[in-house]
Order: sequence, then C-alpha cells, then structure tokens
Amino acid sequence: MVCLAPRALRNYAPSAPAGASVRPLSFTVRSRMANANRAALAAATRRLRLLRLIANFALPTALAYVGGVGLTLHFFPSLIPLGPMTGSALVIAGVALATASFISTASFRHGVATCPRCGQRFLRSPYALWVPRRCQYCRYDVVTGSEGDF
Repeated sequence: MVCLAPRALRNYAPSAPAGASVRPLSFTVRSRMANANRAALAAATRRLRLLRLIANFALPTALAYVGGVGLTLHFFPSLIPLGPMTGSALVIAGVALATASFISTASFRHGVATCPRCGQRFLRSPYALWVPRRCQYCRYDVVTGSEGDF
C-alpha cells in the first residue's frame, strides 16, 4: 500500500486543457419526497380552486336559473302544463345548486377550507362576500399555484 499526501494526489489528477475554465459541476438533486409533496400540493390546490369556484358562482347561478325560469314561464305561459317531470327537474336542479353553494361557502366560513401551502384558514374574516384567489396569510394563489407578490 502506498501512502501519499493529499498534495501528492493532486499532482496525479488530470488537468484541464489550456484555456478551459475550471468550475464544479452544477446539478440539482431532487428527492422523491419533494415530488410527492409537490403532487400533494397540486391536488390540494385543485380541490381548493374547485371549492372556491363553487362558493363564488353557485348562488349567482342559482338566482339566474330561478329568474330565467320565472321569466320564461311569465312570458310563455303555454309552457306551464309541461307536466310534473319538468317541474321536478327544475326543483331538483335548483336544490342541487343551493346545496352546493351552502356547503362550499360554509367550508370557507368555518375554517374547514385551509390553504394547501401554510395550513391556515383560507379566509381571515368569515363575513367575506367573495372568496379571494389568494390565501390571506401566505398570499398563495390557488389559481396559478404560486406565491403572490406583496
């Protein structure tokens, strides 16, 4: 066994060609855990984006739906005797929209919907009329999936 000092080992190392810059290799090591966290964050962001969309648009859609049916039946009274099937379908669609609006809005109001990034309640005030696209604590944007600027 030959024991050489570290300086002696450097003498036997290959040298760079003349004129070439010597710098270390630049690469990034990504673990599987980081990819799993990114996938979990994307899934939670997708769910929160859908919940926000329902909370913001289900009630106005239901009101427009009821108004449209009311105006249609007012101006075209001959459509009233279409039968109980049509009336039942209209009532079921209206109840479904009202239920979706109530559940999604209640999840934001009571703190069930949390930010996928920081884990805090998505809304600071439970009395907001509109659910914003950014977390009120960390400014995480659920539409683009990025942190917003301040």
